Amino acid sequence: MSENREPIVFQMPADYYSPELEKIWALIKGFDGYSAYGEKLGDLANKTMREWYGNAKVPEDYDLALACLFYESRRSRFVSGYPAESDLPYLKDLAKVIETCGD
Repeated sequence: MSENREPIVFQMPADYYSPELEKIWALIKGFDGYSAYGEKLGDLANKTMREWYGNAKVPEDYDLALACLFYESRRSRFVSGYPAESDLPYLKDLAKVIETCGD
């Protein structure tokens, strides 16, 4: 960083913050979905989300749920307004798999 520049601190809008969402994101702390699934991660995560919206079920696979939640956390950094309240049930279902199937 140049001497003349101040660091920029990114902050989420106040209405975006949710203790419940913070708890969900904490489940993926230290996990790198790209290391686990590589270039397939985006396709797998998007497919899992589409299937959930079709049948309200997520795979009972700890690693896949963790990777999908990781991907959704990344999506939240780049897509304005994501996750919306309507997305929380999907994120909660992924979190439930991680909590119940985790080591």
